[in-house]
Amino acid sequence: MAEAIFNNAISQINCESDFYVDSAGTHSYHVGSLPDERTLKVLKEKHIPCKHFGKQVSISDFENYHYMFAMDSDNYNFLKRMKPEDSQTEILLLRKLDPFRQGSLIVPDPYYGNLEDFFSVFNILESSINRLLEDYPNHIGELLTPEMINFLK
Repeated sequence: MAEAIFNNAISQINCESDFYVDSAGTHSYHVGSLPDERTLKVLKEKHIPCKHFGKQVSISDFENYHYMFAMDSDNYNFLKRMKPEDSQTEILLLRKLDPFRQGSLIVPDPYYGNLEDFFSVFNILESSINRLLEDYPNHIGELLTPEMINFLK
């Protein structure tokens, strides 16, 4: 869902060529699968296209991406352990960008919930991504300073 929301957000500000966006799980549960039907339903209702098939994060991702945004502390810690020592990739918690969060840094996993849980996660992801892209391109440079990157870790 986050990949589709991010791709939609960058298309809205006409900067698709400035980013390469991808999404991957830390485990192989859904490799090759379409997103959950409830994810697709939420995205369809929000008029956001989704062309994603599940994949698992790999070591080569640490060579290809400047930033990886984790949804929760388990995934964050998994990525930190997986990251090669010489990698420059910054691993960050996406929810720290959410201007509406109230304490929790976790983007909840809606998988075992209902459709409303998927809408709630959509709102969290959208507000976090919009915060990241606010006033692009100036804002990202300001937001992703070393101090902010340390905060997002």
